[in-house]
Amino acid sequence: MPQIQEGSTPALTAPATMPAGPGPVPGTLATAAAIAPAAPFDVQGTTGGSGANPAPAVPQAQTHPYFDRIAPVFYNYRLTDFNRRYHIVFLERARRKSLCAQIIIGALGVIAVAILSFPAALSDEAVLPWVHRVNPVAAVLSVLAFIAAVIVPMFGWDKEIDDFTTHVHAWHFAENQIEAALRFLIHDAKNDRDAELGVWSANTAFGTATSLPQVGQREPALSKTIKDAVEKAIPPDYPWVAL
Repeated sequence: MPQIQEGSTPALTAPATMPAGPGPVPGTLATAAAIAPAAPFDVQGTTGGSGANPAPAVPQAQTHPYFDRIAPVFYNYRLTDFNRRYHIVFLERARRKSLCAQIIIGALGVIAVAILSFPAALSDEAVLPWVHRVNPVAAVLSVLAFIAAVIVPMFGWDKEIDDFTTHVHAWHFAENQIEAALRFLIHDAKNDRDAELGVWSANTAFGTATSLPQVGQREPALSKTIKDAVEKAIPPDYPWVAL
């Protein structure tokens, strides 16, 4: 399928009688919610072709009347899956950090209470020598728990969780919508009007996801790992053999 350079979005045309919809955010993908892999997706793989427009290995793809329109929609389909997986990684990181902080705060409070309660369970003769040592330790732990409870929200992990969750849901929805558009283009489009409708639907879904503010950082190693996973899960001949 035709390669699409990083930072670009294929030009997709909406039907003349329908609103154009949000469409892709102007500018490069680096300024939108979409995060593009460092290198374009592999368009050869199992297709057996070469160059920018390898010949599909699947017979019906070679003669499909709307192959040129399906190719960029399929690229965006892989890009939505890439972004969904990418944001899931950051979401899980934020959740782990928030959970660890909550465990630490809870542990400090429990230990402080336990230290204060332990001497009370002993006889007065056994307690007296330890009271002056135990109380300062419990007080320090209580102060640490309080400070942690105040400072942790300042890191913004809860907001990160909300933001990443929103992005994951948005990209998952866009992926489902684009998959439905691909099915329509491959199996049900009977004329150019139908094809334009399918492309418009896919473009609108992709544009809605990219309209969200960008969150997270770019990590080349993570990008490569997820890109490889996407290419393995969604090979170049995926629309023709799986949809």
